[in-house]
Order: sequence, then C-alpha cells, then structure tokens
Amino acid sequence: MITSISTYFHRQAIPSLFPKFHEEKNWVIWKEILGVLILLLIITTGNVAYGSAIFKWEFSLSNWLTFFGWVLGIGIFPTVFWVLADYIYQLKKYSKPVVIKDIKDEMAEEKLKLVAENEKDFVELRNKELLYIESSDNYSSIVYLKDQNIEKTLLRSSLTRIESQIADENIVRTHRSFIVNLDHVIKVSGNAQGYKLHLKFTDFLVPVARKFSFLIEKLR
Repeated sequence: MITSISTYFHRQAIPSLFPKFHEEKNWVIWKEILGVLILLLIITTGNVAYGSAIFKWEFSLSNWLTFFGWVLGIGIFPTVFWVLADYIYQLKKYSKPVVIKDIKDEMAEEKLKLVAENEKDFVELRNKELLYIESSDNYSSIVYLKDQNIEKTLLRSSLTRIESQIADENIVRTHRSFIVNLDHVIKVSGNAQGYKLHLKFTDFLVPVARKFSFLIEKLR
C-alpha cells in the first residue's frame, strides 16, 4: 500500500510541481536515475512513518537507513530495468535515420549583417556562406565560408540578439547555444540525448535540443 501510494505521488504529484524538469524534451539519463532514487527515498520514508504509527517503531536515522537498505535491495532490479528501458526508448527515438531533402533557400544570395552590442563591430556575408553560430560566454562565434575556407569571427553579443538580426527561415536556433544554417545539413544522427546535425565543410556536429526536435521534420 505504501509503495503504491508513494509511486503514485512520485509519478503524478511531483511532475505537476516541477513540470519543466520532467518534460521529455529535457530528458537525460541522470534525471531518470535521480527520479528513481527519489522514489526509493519516498517509499522508505513512507514505510518508516507507517511502522512508527502502527507498530511503534522508533522514527530514527538508524531505522530509516536500515529500511532504505531493504528498499534498495528489493528495488535495485526494477530500478535498473526502468532506467535501461527509458534509455533504450530514447535511443530508438533519436537514432531513426533521417533522409535529408534539398532545401531551396530563396534568401541564400541575400546579405546578412550581424552587428555586435557596441553597434560598431559587425560581420557581413551572404546567407548561404553562414554555417553556424555558437554562443561563448558573452560572445557569439560566427563560423562561415570565405573562398571555400572556414572562417571564424567573434562578436561581443548574445545569441538571442544575433538571432533577432536574422530573417532567413532556414537559419534557425537549434539549441540554447547554437544557430545553424539548415541549407548546409547533410546528415542527422542521434543518440539518447537527442539529435546532432552534420554540416558540409566541417566535422563539427551541431546539437539539437529536444524542444527544437520539430526542426528535423523540416529536413525530411
């Protein structure tokens, strides 16, 4: 009874109290392990409290630790199963092959001007020359092509500010730290943590945060 109540509380009440933490798009394996550990702690506390009320057990740290050892011993196998099952689910979901279609960018020849916070420093290039932009502390690293060579320029600006200067719908935010030009994506790979974008001209893999996974459909 205590285990059932604890599990219901863990699966229903806690996610409603911390919805962002429990969103699937924010899933990482350490959160799954932490969630199971919290469940075992709740079950332990519930059983010790029940035993103290009904059987007059002493509600002490030593009793609590003893009972936690029992719960952990019993729960270790289903715990490993839950974590592995969820990991395999996420791995299958993000490892499905994605066939990249050609994206016709009508703005590819348009000029893009990215201006720093001081309103003086800037990078000007054609849309199709941009590969990706990476946030680096208070700077944004602009990675682009120049005469078929990869160039990198730092601008003192937040990624959000840089994003506001881009009108091309194929140059998009994929992660809190990255903006990428979808025209240069040649392959999508994935693991349990999410998708990675492979670009022409570079071996660097651009991550796609779970909340931006919808962008993969645009590439299919």
